[in-house]
Amino acid sequence: MCLEQFLKNAEKNLSDVVSDRDLIQAFPKIFPRPHSLIRLRILKISPPYLKLSNGRVVYLKADVLAW
Repeated sequence: MCLEQFLKNAEKNLSDVVSDRDLIQAFPKIFPRPHSLIRLRILKISPPYLKLSNGRVVYLKADVLAW
């Protein structure tokens, strides 16, 4: 699958606000387990994210696709 097709599929299948679980399901080769995203956030190389008041982390679809 070429990158362009991959991004089109991701854009079509992701909601506007994405959770860690959504990213793991959509991109299992990039994020094989929850710790993958936590590690990227610690290293400050993850997609831009928002930390909600309840501690939940979410990503905007546009930020994930741009990343």
